[in-house]
Formats: sequence, C-alpha cells, structure tokens
Amino acid sequence: MANGEAGRGWGDPLREARARKRVDLEQAFHETRISPVYLELLERSAPITAFPAPVYARAFLREYARYLGIDAEPLLQDLEAAGPAPDPAAIPYEPEAESARRLRRMWQVGRSMQ
Repeated sequence: MANGEAGRGWGDPLREARARKRVDLEQAFHETRISPVYLELLERSAPITAFPAPVYARAFLREYARYLGIDAEPLLQDLEAAGPAPDPAAIPYEPEAESARRLRRMWQVGRSMQ
C-alpha cells in the first residue's frame, strides 16, 4: 500500500481526516455534492467495481480528499492497486445506490427515445 501501513485500507485516511475535521457524512455530502453512499464506500475502501464506473470512483476520491485537505495521489494508487472485488456479492446491498442505477437507466432510455 502506498500509505505504508499494512492492514489499513486506503479509505482509512479519509475517515480519519473527516473525524479530525469534525464533520459527518451528511455535512460532507452537502459540501461536496457526493452522495453519502459513495462517501461511505470510499471510507470503507470499497473496490472500484462498487462505483457506477471507475472514472466516478477516481473523481469522487480526488474531490473528497481535496475537501478533507489530504493528498489524493497515494490513495488513488491504492485504489487502482486494489483492483476489482473478487466477489461482487461481498458488497452489501445499498438501496440508495440501486435507486441511482434505476434513475440512470431511466435517463438513458428516455434519451435514446429522443
């Protein structure tokens, strides 16, 4: 791991920085406009496959780290090195994430009908 501490997930520095800043996920959401679902996934070191697309995972991580005042580059390296999840079923069901996927599909269908 780029952060140099075995046994720690790449999301741990995010959670610790948020605790130092004394903000909760809801406040971080209001200030970053990143859904609390994705903020929590970042802090839990979720695999890149847990996000709608890898570009979202990287962008969310970069923006959240900037908001928290920490360097995103080592975390981005760890995110990439972690690779995909070995078992997609290991990621708990997130109703809000499912709603976001459903809305995205509806938007895509509506756009294709134009």
